[in-house]
Amino acid sequence: MQGRFYWNKREEKDFRKALEFYDQAIALDRHYVLAYAEALAILKELQGKYEKREALAQDLAVIYVGLGEKDQAFAWLEKGFQDRSGQLGRTRWEPAFESLRSDQRFSALLQRMGLKT
Repeated sequence: MQGRFYWNKREEKDFRKALEFYDQAIALDRHYVLAYAEALAILKELQGKYEKREALAQDLAVIYVGLGEKDQAFAWLEKGFQDRSGQLGRTRWEPAFESLRSDQRFSALLQRMGLKT
């Protein structure tokens, strides 16, 4: 018969399961977009505070680390170094900076601060 499609029970179960996964993926994607937009809003707010000396450069760097933007994170860590931030040394042990520690730029920054790697 043309125009009709018959499901066996296994195909129907697989199809329903696929729809559930699809719905979950859509929900996760929506949450990801909202979280990303919120992170960008926080960055904008922190940049304003940084300009007024109410936030540290590493505060912005940690947001960029979370977004996976290592180059931007290192740019802000460099600003912290140029600002002579006394708090910059904490990046050695703060968990938020863990993903940067294997990068040569991190070791170089610690060396310039006079800290052991």
